Amino acid sequence: MTGYAQGVRVARIEPSDQIDERILASTVHLISELGYDQVRLIDIADHSEVSIGSLQHRFRNRSTLLHSAIVLADEKSRKRVVAAFSEIKGSWQRLHAQIDHLAGDTTHDTETGYWLELLSASSRNPELYEAMHTQQEYWLEVLETNLEQGLDSGELRSALDAGKLAATILALIDGLFASRVFGDRYQDFAWVRGLIYDAVHALVQQAGTEANRTESA
Repeated sequence: MTGYAQGVRVARIEPSDQIDERILASTVHLISELGYDQVRLIDIADHSEVSIGSLQHRFRNRSTLLHSAIVLADEKSRKRVVAAFSEIKGSWQRLHAQIDHLAGDTTHDTETGYWLELLSASSRNPELYEAMHTQQEYWLEVLETNLEQGLDSGELRSALDAGKLAATILALIDGLFASRVFGDRYQDFAWVRGLIYDAVHALVQQAGTEANRTESA
């Protein structure tokens, strides 16, 4: 005898950390879909399939939950960056990988919506502004470090120094994706991505080669 009646299904107990991660992932999704200011706790509870009571037990309030979700999303992004770029040899190849990561992929609609919502809300929320500032500074450092290595080794050439290049590239990517709200042309991801590469290749080139436009996948 096992101590369980025959035919009785025993519910699997989901680990607490998995529940938390599901809640935070749902929060990120809903920020993109509904907007930072419009997301309600009941929306998050429904999407993550937990009770509102459980949600409130795990997170002190709405502000704490949204901030935790943003921090987790940023941490995951940084881990992907470290894993992906550590295997790439050469500053030119790393620069393209970094741009691909920043410019998005097949999920760019969700990611762009999420980013725009955070950007808008950060102007009214000091805590969120600080989180966004930290993300921006991280990416500036990633780009600048790679560009500096390439320029110092002679692999890359540019009229600008690494710091100015990094700031310009990041502003270019942010600006073009923010422009998606202004017209249909900016909804064409391949066109926007191609424009980003054209501009970057005008700013920095691989030494000994002509600047080549990287076609979008």
